[in-house]
Amino acid sequence: MKERWKNDKKFRMQIILAALLLILLIGASIYTVFIKPMLSTETYIYKEEQVERGDLILGIMESGSLSLGESSVDYDLDLEAEDEEDDEDTDEDSENEEIHYLEIEEVYVVSGQRIKTGDPLFKLDDDSVKVA
Repeated sequence: MKERWKNDKKFRMQIILAALLLILLIGASIYTVFIKPMLSTETYIYKEEQVERGDLILGIMESGSLSLGESSVDYDLDLEAEDEEDDEDTDEDSENEEIHYLEIEEVYVVSGQRIKTGDPLFKLDDDSVKVA
């Protein structure tokens, strides 16, 4: 093989080319396995400072949006309230009648939640039920 290396120029070029391809393949493998994953990881830098009185020198500005969804549900409630007054004053009471609203103390479900018949939806405030 030493004689062929000295005498055959084409053989030397093939060996050198094969060695270069092998080095290139090893370099590409090392880059893909070790170097590229380290480049794509996100780096977070945290800095803590003691609170002092003075001007804010460095700050962070972020922008974004927030939306709050609101939904309303109408329920038919049959509440019978017994009046302590006589029925004779009903004409006068209808003119001065106040509207009483029921207050919800606690809500047990959220919008979009699946419920079954008989599941509690909310709890009414006892004082608002007594007034109604």
